[in-house]
Amino acid sequence: MADRILIVEDNEGLRAGIRVSLEESGYNVQEAATGGEAVCKLEAEPYHVVVTDIRLGDLTGVDILKKAKEVNSEIEVILMTAYATVETAVQALRLGAFDYIQKPFELEHLKHRVRTALRMGKMRGELEVLQKAEYRNALEEGALVAESRG
Repeated sequence: MADRILIVEDNEGLRAGIRVSLEESGYNVQEAATGGEAVCKLEAEPYHVVVTDIRLGDLTGVDILKKAKEVNSEIEVILMTAYATVETAVQALRLGAFDYIQKPFELEHLKHRVRTALRMGKMRGELEVLQKAEYRNALEEGALVAESRG
C-alpha cells in the first residue's frame, strides 16, 4: 500500500505541481484547496503526511496541524509558507509539526522532507511496538514494572 499524503494549498498550480511530483515518486496523493475541505478529508480517511500552506482562505495551516494531530497523533505535518516568521515556526513546531519550509522551494527538497517524515513516522511506530512488547515480556516474567508520572 502506497503512503498516503494530503496536500492543502489554495494555489491550484502549486498544488497540482506538488501532487504530480509526489505521485511520480509512488505516493497516493489527495488534494484540498481549502482548510474546510482538508478537515473533511482528514476525518474521512487516514493519511501518513499532510503538506499544508500556512495561509489558506478559511483556516490556517496551524489549524490544519491541530486537526491532523487530533485525528491521528502519529501523522506528520509539513507546513509551507511564503510569509515565514519565527513566531509562527516556533508555534508550529511546538504543536508537533514535522517541518516548516519557506516558499519558493525546489520540489526535490519537499520530496526529501516527505521521505524523511515518513521514515520518522515509521520509526516511531516501530519503537512503540517494541516498547509494548518489552512491557508485556516484563509482565510475563513477573518483573516489577512501574511508570513515573514525570
